[in-house]
Amino acid sequence: MNMGNPSNPLDEETPVDEVRRVRERLHRETGGDIHKLVERSQAAVEKFKDKLRLKPAPPPPSDSRRDGTGG
Repeated sequence: MNMGNPSNPLDEETPVDEVRRVRERLHRETGGDIHKLVERSQAAVEKFKDKLRLKPAPPPPSDSRRDGTGG
């Protein structure tokens, strides 16, 4: 049984643990509403886009082989 020994590697938080914790926090804060989560994400992008020099991604190049006609 792990008794909280700080030198034990099993006591260390992994990146996956942190992601899970953040995901759970976001779920609580948005009530699981995906629209609220998207709004939060867009607000974060607006806040940092100038600082990070973010620009809209260009559309992918057209590929006539993938036009859905099967030809």
